[in-house]
Amino acid sequence: MINEDYTFRPAAEEDTAALLEIYAPYVINTAVSFEYDVPSPEEFRSRIHTTLRYYPYIVAVNRNGRIDGYVYASQFHARRAYEHCAELSIYLRESCRGMGLGTALYEQIEEKLRQQGILNIYACIASTPRTNDSHLTNTSPLFHAKCGFKTVARFTGCGCKFGQWYDMIYMEKIIGTNPTETVLPPAEPEKWDIYDVNRQPSGRTMLRGSMNSPGDYHIVVHVCIFGRDGRMLIQQRAHDKAGWPDKWDFTIGGHVVAGETSRQGAERELREELGIELVLTEAPYFTITFSDGFDDYYLIEKDVSPDAVTLQKEEVQKVKYASKEEIKKMISDGSFIDYHDGLVDLLYAMKVCRGAHASSGTEEAQKT
Repeated sequence: MINEDYTFRPAAEEDTAALLEIYAPYVINTAVSFEYDVPSPEEFRSRIHTTLRYYPYIVAVNRNGRIDGYVYASQFHARRAYEHCAELSIYLRESCRGMGLGTALYEQIEEKLRQQGILNIYACIASTPRTNDSHLTNTSPLFHAKCGFKTVARFTGCGCKFGQWYDMIYMEKIIGTNPTETVLPPAEPEKWDIYDVNRQPSGRTMLRGSMNSPGDYHIVVHVCIFGRDGRMLIQQRAHDKAGWPDKWDFTIGGHVVAGETSRQGAERELREELGIELVLTEAPYFTITFSDGFDDYYLIEKDVSPDAVTLQKEEVQKVKYASKEEIKKMISDGSFIDYHDGLVDLLYAMKVCRGAHASSGTEEAQKT
């Protein structure tokens, strides 16, 4: 059994070299990938980072600790109505093909995507009209058909590589049932302001769900409310959300929309998701820069009764208080979004300390 020979785990940025080693031959020797040049390690690492923010990215590790294959999901289309769809990409070492490893990887990611609320998955596959093509066989459509995919579209001669024209086909698999009740989309698509690396506004905007262009950044806000007993108010995300359904999260988190400041976005998210009216008068306690944006963290000490909040049902299904140790345990057992333990430690340490020095915080901070 292939599952006895391999362990499957989420990819990490530290896997860049191993994954690039698998992917490079597809670019250099085949028309499986329509890329002409092998991406740099920096570019490939950035791709991994971006994918992991929104979708599963799974690697197969053999008994000797070597990664022999990987699969990941990506956005099928930027329009919000497509948020329950995803596109898959899978790559294996040449010596590991035809062993059932690809099927096992697909089984792993399909389960993750169902949990995330994805209903339709797609594969974009290069196809050759030639019977003897030194750069491409038509085994991939056969493999996908075996995995339950059906061909739904063909684009003729749309890709040129190695001086040859190649077709592209789309194959589809339905992995979930469309809910009978749907949530109406907003009257206008949500837009985000775009900033440069120095956090200066560019004057441009992007639609929610679309991918940032290189060098473009947007702002995400997080508010962590701590009660007087030191525990954080946490929320459980709605069951039918496209991203991390049923997972627990910090008090609130969301994107700053066009025309808002970071503080205004944080205040709005608190008001919309939990019905909490707060005026934030200070800058974020700290900001974490990621590949295409800025994560602003606001830390607030305030006793808020879970019974007093008004939940936005399409976003939040439950709230409660939790200690640092309880949150770490939930992260470990998979019921909480997979933040780094170090971030949780930092949040609890900074809730009583404004600044990098203990002397700049409260008496409680100075004692610790």
